[in-house]
Amino acid sequence: MTGRSWYGKVNCCPSGGPATRFFALVHDLSDCAVASIYCDESKAGPAEIVAVIPSSRRAHLRDDFAFEFLAFARFLGALHALAALQVNDAIASAIADQRDSETLVFSISSGLWPSDLDAVLSGCVEKVAMTLCQWLDGFSASNGHLSLSGIVLPGIAGTGKR
Repeated sequence: MTGRSWYGKVNCCPSGGPATRFFALVHDLSDCAVASIYCDESKAGPAEIVAVIPSSRRAHLRDDFAFEFLAFARFLGALHALAALQVNDAIASAIADQRDSETLVFSISSGLWPSDLDAVLSGCVEKVAMTLCQWLDGFSASNGHLSLSGIVLPGIAGTGKR
């Protein structure tokens, strides 16, 4: 039986730079998708945590989404308690201020990735977020898989497993 989670390699290549390998763990939830992006095969924790709320699922967004997303990020060590309330308010405000027809993406950096390489991580986060936006909005490609820039969702085809 196919599950609602996916994991696999994500290769990102900044313009003019060498390819950098990341690893992503994605969960398809009822109202969003959450991805943890790790540096290569790091066991220190995720470099970035991303949540994608597609417009097609906004009507089903849980009331406590901001709190639960931040609790998950705090559990993984990506957010300090002192910042949690401010970030919670910012996420809740962003959700309230946007039309239901817009897809929302929230991202929290854990600080584990060196700041001088932020552009590389940002490129990977963007790649994962764009893929998830299309995947969650029901994009269908051949055999029900979505492939965008080397990320294949949701089957066992290509780079990931579900």
